[in-house]
Amino acid sequence: MQPTRVRQRTSLALGRTALASLLAACVLTPCLLLAACSAGNESIGAVGSLGPPATVPYQPSNAIAPAGFKESLLGPNHYRIEVTGNANASLARLEKIAATRAAEIGRDNRLRYFKLDNLQYATRCTPKRSTHRGGGHGELNYRILTAEATYAPTAPDSTYRESRAAFDQLRAELDQPEPPAEPAPFHCPA
Repeated sequence: MQPTRVRQRTSLALGRTALASLLAACVLTPCLLLAACSAGNESIGAVGSLGPPATVPYQPSNAIAPAGFKESLLGPNHYRIEVTGNANASLARLEKIAATRAAEIGRDNRLRYFKLDNLQYATRCTPKRSTHRGGGHGELNYRILTAEATYAPTAPDSTYRESRAAFDQLRAELDQPEPPAEPAPFHCPA
């Protein structure tokens, strides 16, 4: 009977260790996520309409970090690209991100030439929210650029750019610090 007791104690000790590890993970994970959200929130997309211009990252956007790009296939060799930045983002940077993403899609899908057209600018404004304890967040306002990318195996005219070369050039330009510029006026409807 002694060997049985030893096994039970060992498995009980392992169970406690696993439980302690699980508990630590459950406590630390939310803390780390909150710290990540509060540190440099302008780079992840949770940005207000006031303050200095923030650089829009070249990254896919999502529900948590809306600053960035997303695309949808409209048809063969035809994509819609949407770039979202904060209210202080420069229109030139949004256009460069859209062109870079169009070139990257072309490069990755072996679509040799592309052009961007039908550029449309919009704003998205959200009201200030407060919590039951009086806290909350300010306005979350975004500048949005939507463009259509068309691809072709040969350049039908001079407006088409070669995908691989354009991607390399534009990506290098995006990695350079953005010169300070006066942001375009941003207005939310009242």
